[in-house]
Amino acid sequence: MNMKISIIIPTFNKLPRLKLTITSLLCQKISKEKYEVIFINDGSTDDTDAYFMSSNFQFNYQYYKVNNVGRAAARNIGIRHSKFDLLLFIDDDLILSPNFIQEHLNIQEKNTKIVHGRIYNLNSLRFFKDPSTGEFYDEIKHIRNYHNLLKMCINQEDIYSSFDAKISSKGKVSTFEDVIENIYKMNSKFRWLMFNGGNTSIPKSWVEELSGFDEQFGILWGCEDLELGYRLYQQGKEFAYSYLAANFHMTHYRKNYKLEHHKTLEHFYSKHQDISIIAFEKFVEGKWNKQEFLNYCRNYID
Repeated sequence: MNMKISIIIPTFNKLPRLKLTITSLLCQKISKEKYEVIFINDGSTDDTDAYFMSSNFQFNYQYYKVNNVGRAAARNIGIRHSKFDLLLFIDDDLILSPNFIQEHLNIQEKNTKIVHGRIYNLNSLRFFKDPSTGEFYDEIKHIRNYHNLLKMCINQEDIYSSFDAKISSKGKVSTFEDVIENIYKMNSKFRWLMFNGGNTSIPKSWVEELSGFDEQFGILWGCEDLELGYRLYQQGKEFAYSYLAANFHMTHYRKNYKLEHHKTLEHFYSKHQDISIIAFEKFVEGKWNKQEFLNYCRNYID
């Protein structure tokens, strides 16, 4: 099979990280004819638009600037403009492993599925507004071990020439990623948690059949990807987990994320009225630890 894939990246005010994401796209070990990238600038107020107006990347891409409509609506815009039959969703703060796109295609060409690729965290970058220069977020006034942290910065040259030493060797698996891996292994009915907007490929037709992401989530952070995953799971779609289609999350400061996530979980539950969503809420809000949540998931095995 000669499958091609459309990569959809919504972005909002994360230009320093997005530049590193783009560099990792340029380093992919795959023909540039096999993929396109669709960037949706979701109302950024930084220099993102000027950067795209002055750039010409060496891969096929489209760029759209819209008002701040939120991740769900931004991704739907990307879907509508995509040219290929496979979609790959990632975020604007991820460094892709060199074989990232090819590994997604390797699975999809054998048997189309919803493929979740492993996500590692680069936790040392969470203090930096610009992880390539060491510029801190304005909200962070004082930090210990400043000089040691600066050694952890990642620039574009590191992606080209020092990927293993500066990136892959520093990646840590988050608690949530560990949960996703365990849910997949136990064949739990919570597999919808595998649909993560940071690293998921899927046949375009499957998304279109369900009218895409629910735009009622608005501009709040969280759950719009999981909610689509939930609907896909209810349709009986098959999920797969890939260790090789890995990317690396440049962790960052996020304001009011707990409140936003609580509100999006409320919308998620009000829409589907499924007790499993309440169980997930207990986990993400700290009422259950990882093991308590996984024990609950074991009671829901296909």
